[in-house]
Amino acid sequence: MILELAAANAPKGVTKITATVTPTNEASQNLFKGLAAKLHCEVDEHRNMIRVTDFPVDALHEAEDLFTVGPFTPRAAAAALDAAQQKQRHRAKHGGGVDAAGSKSASAHGR
Repeated sequence: MILELAAANAPKGVTKITATVTPTNEASQNLFKGLAAKLHCEVDEHRNMIRVTDFPVDALHEAEDLFTVGPFTPRAAAAALDAAQQKQRHRAKHGGGVDAAGSKSASAHGR
């Protein structure tokens, strides 16, 4: 979904994606790092962009770091989306496959 947004908006001049992520949310951190790799660009991390005191209603909320992916080009975004769609079609056709971490997943046939 993020690649689709990047590919659709890069030709309109959108070259960066930003998001805030808590320091303990490794899944989201890895998502943005992986996105940067697919778009052949950098990911910048700015610590404590949103402080704990910025959440006065939720005293247990963690501070959040700002992740910025980019700049990326329209060509890189289109190529990354195409690669992701090809991978998805391959998995749908053959079942199972290899996940982002390189681990094999079982297909419906138990391979």
